[in-house]
Amino acid sequence: MKNITRIIFLILFCNNLNAEISNKKFDPGSWYIIDVYLDADMNDQTGMKSNWLYTSAGIDYLAQGPFIYKYTGTPGTNEWSWTDLSSVKRACSFDSTFVEGLISTNSIVNPSLNDKFGISFPYYLIKATSADVIYFPENNDAYQQKKPFKFKSRQKIELNTNAELLSNNAYYHPFMTDPETVHYLDYAATEKEEDKSVQWASWALQVSLPAVYNVTLTMQNSNPAILKLSLIDMSTNLVVKSFPEMVVNQVHSQFTNIKTGNINLLDIPTGNYMLKLKDYSVFTNNLKIEKILLNQELSDITDFKNDTYRISSNSGIIAVHGSTLCDVYIISSDGRTGAASLNNKEHYIRQDKGVYLLRIISQNETIVRKIIVR
Repeated sequence: MKNITRIIFLILFCNNLNAEISNKKFDPGSWYIIDVYLDADMNDQTGMKSNWLYTSAGIDYLAQGPFIYKYTGTPGTNEWSWTDLSSVKRACSFDSTFVEGLISTNSIVNPSLNDKFGISFPYYLIKATSADVIYFPENNDAYQQKKPFKFKSRQKIELNTNAELLSNNAYYHPFMTDPETVHYLDYAATEKEEDKSVQWASWALQVSLPAVYNVTLTMQNSNPAILKLSLIDMSTNLVVKSFPEMVVNQVHSQFTNIKTGNINLLDIPTGNYMLKLKDYSVFTNNLKIEKILLNQELSDITDFKNDTYRISSNSGIIAVHGSTLCDVYIISSDGRTGAASLNNKEHYIRQDKGVYLLRIISQNETIVRKIIVR
């Protein structure tokens, strides 16, 4: 891949996210701890092709312990044959809860990393033996396509009055059908409910204008669909907000634009997030998502549940009355901060007709409210 000289990875156990891994740690005395499989060209006819794990991938390189190896076996077979290429830098944290490593791409030349390549991580825990290796993504025999995570360039989408989330720009579970091949996200039917639950897709968002956004899905479904969106802070990898279920009772055999409700981002600070979509329908539902449209919902003052301030708009004047000193900033629909009134209890700001956000900052709190000047 052009301009990529290093692959840096960090894998950690987050005790506050999942009870199943709350007591697990890596083995700092183990020379492997984490392996890295690289499918440099996304071709299962080059490299090692597993007969049970990533059966749709050809693993060209293996980073294990302090070394990186190149596959030297028969291409497209499960033959275990490797030759030493270079070294890998890696370290385990003092409490054994995370491992980080660095792979230089200088020696990865034949095949070299394509613009799209696959990567996966087998890892070992304390007291684990070589037979107890765990894989990420985890093996699941319910899926025919079993690939590593696909690394490719994706666009971060700016959410500012509206945004279009396309299937080919999504991150997705690698065992789902590649959306670049079929041009939709394939939440396919499965034989068991637990197999359906692993399917997910997400988009990188830069939230520039916190507001309420209407959600329109372009979708097909073979059964009534129950979908759910959640927002993940990219700086912490934590879910900061989950939105109400979106229910589509009618079956659609062709791609159809369906308005499914809205998501309220008024209480979300501007910044970088992942918007994640999961399907909570019955596992027999064949769901296909072509794209998601987010459009800002226009209304008068919204979400006015806090009695600390009285907000009004009349004849082009925005008025804010508070019991304590505060600062008031007017944010336009393109995300730019305009007029401001500082360090007062009463604020009167003249604005042209339009939709604005008020950011009110005091010693005790910061709130954001949307207002229309008519």
